[in-house]
Amino acid sequence: MSTIGDLERRAGIGASPAERTAFWLQFHHLEGEACLNAGVAELRRLIALREAPADPRPKTRTVRRTRETLPPLTPEQEAALQAYAARHGRCWKSILNNAWMGGRRIMTAVCCADFATRTARPGCNPTGCRSRPSDRQSA
Repeated sequence: MSTIGDLERRAGIGASPAERTAFWLQFHHLEGEACLNAGVAELRRLIALREAPADPRPKTRTVRRTRETLPPLTPEQEAALQAYAARHGRCWKSILNNAWMGGRRIMTAVCCADFATRTARPGCNPTGCRSRPSDRQSA
């Protein structure tokens, strides 16, 4: 069992009579034991705040995304990408990004198959294009 003085020190209440009085004055409206119980409860709350482990999470939320490194393009993929770039002009990257993220479906089946097999999850076909060159012949 701790004494009131021990609790005050652990709670960070100064040792001077003025500081101790300032703390206890907030409970002076209570009678006898109720005053003491309320003061001790407040001291324990202050101690818990002081002795609580620091939150390891940062105060502001920072999200750091790591990009996965993809394998290098095969010669066929590079040729398909260059053909796509030549067909769509100097804004080809933004057109490709728009098509890939669900915009207009203007990707060719070969280009789509190359990117879908490299970047999409199995069974995922985000562009709606035929995902395999063999699908092109049967459609």
